[in-house]
Amino acid sequence: EAGVFLIDRKDHRIVEANEQSSALVGHPRGDLAGQNISLVWFDPADMEHFFERLKKEYAISGYESRFRTRDGGTRWVLISASILEDWEIVCTVVDISERKQTEREIIRRNKELAIINQIGTAISTATTLEELQKVALEKTLGFMDFDVGAIYLVQNGGKMAELIQERGIPEGVLSQVREIPADKPPFARTLAEGYPLFFPEVASAGVGWVRPPVVSLAVIPLATNAGVVGAMFLGNTEPHSFQEGDTAILGHIGKELGNAIARARLQMQLQEKIDEANLYIDIMTHDIHNANTISMGYAEILTEILKDEPKSFANKLLSSVLQSSSIIDNVATIRRIHAERPVLRIKNLDEIIREEILHYPGADISYQPTGYTILADDLIPVIFRNLISNAIKFGEQKAKVEISVTAMGKDEVEVAVADTGPGIPDDLKGVIFARFQRGRGKKSGKGLGLYITRIIVERYGGRIWAEDRVPGHAEQGAVIRFRLKRPV
Repeated sequence: EAGVFLIDRKDHRIVEANEQSSALVGHPRGDLAGQNISLVWFDPADMEHFFERLKKEYAISGYESRFRTRDGGTRWVLISASILEDWEIVCTVVDISERKQTEREIIRRNKELAIINQIGTAISTATTLEELQKVALEKTLGFMDFDVGAIYLVQNGGKMAELIQERGIPEGVLSQVREIPADKPPFARTLAEGYPLFFPEVASAGVGWVRPPVVSLAVIPLATNAGVVGAMFLGNTEPHSFQEGDTAILGHIGKELGNAIARARLQMQLQEKIDEANLYIDIMTHDIHNANTISMGYAEILTEILKDEPKSFANKLLSSVLQSSSIIDNVATIRRIHAERPVLRIKNLDEIIREEILHYPGADISYQPTGYTILADDLIPVIFRNLISNAIKFGEQKAKVEISVTAMGKDEVEVAVADTGPGIPDDLKGVIFARFQRGRGKKSGKGLGLYITRIIVERYGGRIWAEDRVPGHAEQGAVIRFRLKRPV
């Protein structure tokens, strides 16, 4: 309900006020009559501006101002006024304090979100841990109007914190603050327990560690779900009253930065492990591969000069070294698949298949050229190498292998690699292309060959599956089919 004031135009004296007006400003209705309206109008300059405008316009609607209450408080009001024929002014006043409070809250939250978003964006674009901390500190100081700042990270099992980044700390003070206790007062509350600390006046708070020019200080935990990784120290050279909005923003920044630091540390640890793994792989694919090549050379010589049982042992030795080399080749191929993005080019399918068949001079492999081209990269030979070697291995050199290619419309071909070996049981057809999935026979490998084949086919946008060579008769051999894209 609206309050109504009847005001004398000449001296702005309240002639009459209703009960709602009395309730709004806290003065008894009888006490308001005869008083100047300035008794309740908060800002004299604003009051003067209002009446000057009313004098010119004779009517005003929706004028926002503030009234003073009897107990010293203020209320935001919306005033509509007009001049009556007897030259008195009637003012209708509506309390909009709650609306203004809501508006201020919205503005405050928008400011918080804008600051958090800008700092979060800056943090997310940093490429190193050092840059991350530097950018976060600089942005926080700038947006939150602090003069001095530092980031400490917890070290030594949580017993101490080391200065990592600083801005504005005098050179003479730096040597004293390189390390601070993380498990003792006054900062254990933040560095060990994860609670923020605010000191509007450092001297009166008894924080002896902090030296001039810092007069007020905020200590914000850099916290994650797993614990506290450090703290951000933010200081001003003058006393500072920390408002609720400021503390909320700083809390969000602390969590954002804490999680970012934790992620960066994990990324660094992961990269170290990746580098270590790559070192081992380099050793395996280079040094061991070279050693295997020499061993294969000697083994081949032995198979030529030995006879009977010694020759049989030499053949087994050669087979074992070839298997070792195959495993190394598979690891190198997997590494390449994950390291390189595919750049597909037009490849002649006949040339690729014929070249791979040449690697198996004693095998019974048939293929009729088609002249088709497909889209692939330099890994395409691996598909045929794995499928042909699998067919020969499981068929024990007796299986016949037939490779065929069929056009599937204008944009695809279907390749089939069929053999007359022991076939693939129905319950394994759907899983043989999974990593480390083995067959049932004694010749089963580590499951990498077909897994790699599937990954390469999918790399080219195709798919691969297994069927019986003769439908319904798994014992009469298997056929592996896969689709490849044709250049359009």
